[in-house]
Amino acid sequence: VWADLEQIPSNLQYAFICTEDKDFYSEPGVNFKRTIGAMINEYLLPIYSSKQGASTLEQQLIKNLTRDDEAGGLEGYMRKVREIWRAYRLDAKYDKETILEAYLNVISFTDNTAGVEAESIKLFGKSARDLSLAQCASIASITKNPYRYDPRTHEEEHLSRRNYILYEMWQQGYITEEQYNAASAEPTRLRRISYAVFCLKK
Repeated sequence: VWADLEQIPSNLQYAFICTEDKDFYSEPGVNFKRTIGAMINEYLLPIYSSKQGASTLEQQLIKNLTRDDEAGGLEGYMRKVREIWRAYRLDAKYDKETILEAYLNVISFTDNTAGVEAESIKLFGKSARDLSLAQCASIASITKNPYRYDPRTHEEEHLSRRNYILYEMWQQGYITEEQYNAASAEPTRLRRISYAVFCLKK
């Protein structure tokens, strides 16, 4: 369900930016410092215990659109090179608002749902434009791992991730401390599905 950027609340946009790519508006589609560090860590000198996150929103968008996701060996390295070049060209051709709109409409969520509008309707029973601050952070928290952070099946893990995002939004100046405290105390308030109705429809 496509939603224009104007229909997506700024809090939902910021929730993704502050945790997925805080330099989104200033970088040219690729964060070269993070990318070089991640490639050294993964392919040359594994000095860290885990892979270092380096993908920008442009790179994530490219991966979602192309499904070019080879992960290992030489093919994994070449896939990363292709992704970097495509993200750089994407940023050169389109403005940040167009890229962000596309990203928010194709990103993957629970049960193979794509896009913030469809996920908002499914989880909360309302359009993304009507989400509270806490619900915006809930939506953004899922994409890191749609299974692990599914609020319907892993509520504690979901709330921990959601509140981490709210904390980052506060620390990066997108929301106030009062907003952070109020939102982090808010329950998930998921949409309740009537199983009787579901069975009748089946």
